Amino acid sequence: MTPTTVSAQPPRTAGESAGPADRDLIACRERIRAQYGRDEAAVVRELLQQRPLSEADRATVVTGAVKLVEALRREAAPTMMESFLGEYGLSTREGVGLMCLAEALLRVPELFWTKKK
Repeated sequence: MTPTTVSAQPPRTAGESAGPADRDLIACRERIRAQYGRDEAAVVRELLQQRPLSEADRATVVTGAVKLVEALRREAAPTMMESFLGEYGLSTREGVGLMCLAEALLRVPELFWTKKK
């Protein structure tokens, strides 16, 4: 598998003519947009029929994916919301109460808080 390079040139204005690399990029983007909303499994099957992967290519993809997932799991710190839900899950009375309080505070008009200052 050879990687595809993309030009880092700024987009052209309507008055400028597109060169071959720009036309290739435009065509590539149109093909990607045409796939929007399609079933991912069906798209992957079609792509693999058009360009089958060798066992070596498959192994390379799997190895890269595993490394990426492991790095993300190792380096990603939980967000504040994830920590909050871990401490006060929505399956507990406390968690439901805190979530209701947060929702109620979101509904209070901003004007109310600005007059308090």
